[in-house]
Amino acid sequence: MLARFEEATESHMITYQFGFRKKLSTTRQLLRITESIKEDLESGWETRAVFLDIAKVFDRVWTDGLLYTLIVWIPCRIIRHIATYLQGRHFIVRVGSNLSSERVIKDRIVQGSKVGPKLFNISVNDIPIPRNCQIQLCLLANDTAIMSTSTQQTVMENLKNYMTQLGKWLIMWKIKVNTDKCQIVYFMRRRSNPSPPML
Repeated sequence: MLARFEEATESHMITYQFGFRKKLSTTRQLLRITESIKEDLESGWETRAVFLDIAKVFDRVWTDGLLYTLIVWIPCRIIRHIATYLQGRHFIVRVGSNLSSERVIKDRIVQGSKVGPKLFNISVNDIPIPRNCQIQLCLLANDTAIMSTSTQQTVMENLKNYMTQLGKWLIMWKIKVNTDKCQIVYFMRRRSNPSPPML
């Protein structure tokens, strides 16, 4: 089942998602980011990067939206299996000999499963594609790097424009960002530190 699911979905995956994929490790994505920044600095460009962390990655997947995406991609027989996996799940907590009442699991992917990481990748697969060629998007599983490379005058404007577009997408797909783990990093040859922008 997992092999058929991977076969049906892999050709639809965005090229800049490197997490939970064969031959596309997060280490390889980090190397790609490092090389890109190094080349830009050598060419005299500045790079500003926003590093985002998606909060509770498996606990906050909008399962109806995920199933909608899958319906477009894969055969119905696989959809039925995935829908059964995602919907109608219940749990009970046991403490000693006491049992809680049964509760429904809503909008989450079961952690520890082999198909869970693949489903997460699909849930973020329609992340907005940067319209500006000076914006580079790099996904490392549930972490995202958005890099803007340009002159000092336009580098932040390009980044702000993309972050506005991304913010709307995050709200639409009910994805929350862990703000405590987010960073804005400047890569430049100048020694002065500009004040952080409001994004």
